[in-house]
Amino acid sequence: KKLSIADIGSESLEKTVLGETNDVFVVDNGSIYFLNSDRDRGAIGLASMSTNGDDFRILVEGSCGSINVVDGYVYYIKNPYGNNGFNSIYRVGVNGGNEELLLEEEGVFNINVYNNNIYFDREDPEYELGSISVSGENKQFYEAEGLNEFCIINDIVYTRDPDGYENVDIFSLLTQ
Repeated sequence: KKLSIADIGSESLEKTVLGETNDVFVVDNGSIYFLNSDRDRGAIGLASMSTNGDDFRILVEGSCGSINVVDGYVYYIKNPYGNNGFNSIYRVGVNGGNEELLLEEEGVFNINVYNNNIYFDREDPEYELGSISVSGENKQFYEAEGLNEFCIINDIVYTRDPDGYENVDIFSLLTQ
């Protein structure tokens, strides 16, 4: 899949292809952070570049996903063992270097950094919501039946039904 930009102020909306990715990317403070899948442009891994496509660099090699950029760090999940599914939450500075393992947890699929915590879902044995601090401490789990692919806004968790796309379940972190 191509990562492209288009100027909505132009008459033609002509796209410029910046690279290849797997649907996972975040734009923050003039940079795009994404999973590079273009082997001709470097290793497979977490990459960054400016929003005009310049300054491309690989920050971390390996299969990564669920990217969040907060307070000078890129938070992401990674599969360091090459097996099916992700099982580790990491962070790295926005300029690369100093990769830190924050949590090793079987079945982690998505993360959302919110209010100095990293919330994650896992499928073991059922879908559930967990959290740790941004420094990797204070792991806890919440009852969250049906949680899958979520985001958090104003203490509310929005998620889709893991058995289909027709229902969106909402619950508040304040009541947990």
